[in-house]
Amino acid sequence: MELTANDEIQVEIDTNGFEHRISPIWKEYIAISPGESKDGKLRANCKHCKNTNIIADSRYGTTNVKNHLEKCRAYQSTLSPRGKSVFNQKTYRELVAKAIIKHGYPFSWVEHEGNRDIHEFLCNDVKTICRNTAKADCIKLYLSLKDQLKDTLRNLPGRICLTSDMWTSCQTEGYLCLTAHFVDANWKLTSLVLNFCHVEHHSGKEIYILLLKLIKDWGIENKVFSLTLDNASSNDKAQDYLKATLNGWGCLLYEGKFFHVRCAAHVLNLIVKDGLKVINHVIVKIRESVKHVKASEGKKIHFRSVVEQAGLKDTKAL
Repeated sequence: MELTANDEIQVEIDTNGFEHRISPIWKEYIAISPGESKDGKLRANCKHCKNTNIIADSRYGTTNVKNHLEKCRAYQSTLSPRGKSVFNQKTYRELVAKAIIKHGYPFSWVEHEGNRDIHEFLCNDVKTICRNTAKADCIKLYLSLKDQLKDTLRNLPGRICLTSDMWTSCQTEGYLCLTAHFVDANWKLTSLVLNFCHVEHHSGKEIYILLLKLIKDWGIENKVFSLTLDNASSNDKAQDYLKATLNGWGCLLYEGKFFHVRCAAHVLNLIVKDGLKVINHVIVKIRESVKHVKASEGKKIHFRSVVEQAGLKDTKAL
């Protein structure tokens, strides 16, 4: 509703003796009769915040009434999409869950006083949530998106190429990452991480059991074309078991002839490592030189002066 300061007050007297205001702006207020007000004047309270007590006499115009609505957060939150969007608690919780997942916030973030103050300032209709609710919302969002992705994979016109990689954290915990690569109905190449999960043992049998479980969970047994792995012996064993199982189910093309693909990046990495071994003595000297220069602030200053004397202009640091 667009309200202007020039809205005219059209007054009629109803059967109870109250002035009936036809101007649209008065629909947002509740009239208080002169007999109920302290000063004996006709007044009105805002329907939304209920914290106002404005004189509603026709001689005062609607400027003060309009000014209040422009500042009233409760009223602003109820405007139609033509103005501001109507607050929705469900949408608010979904956005909070997405923010936690996207930026890696702890669940306790929703309980931080400063964070709650911001949300309540933006909309006083918001109902802040606790960490357990935030956790449940994140899991609910994950399951919803997982179901959507399952439908996407199930309806693909072609097959899916999988890549799997093992990763060990600084706490020596093992993890497996499974990624799907496919061409969708619009001929767009898409890569999506399906799983990033913990692995207790890096044996071929354990990797095979986990990969088979993940593939069955996504319902893509009949859509797998190839699996790319690095050259670890455990991966070779795992793909042998997996190929035999999928072949037994009749899921692979050409009996799995093109199923196993060795990771070219891993092969290239091994080549580079062997090459670095040849010049390892030179690399060690360079590293020790850098450590010597960076050992103290005095050495850094002296090194910079030498660089300036040599006329070298380079912004790169050691």
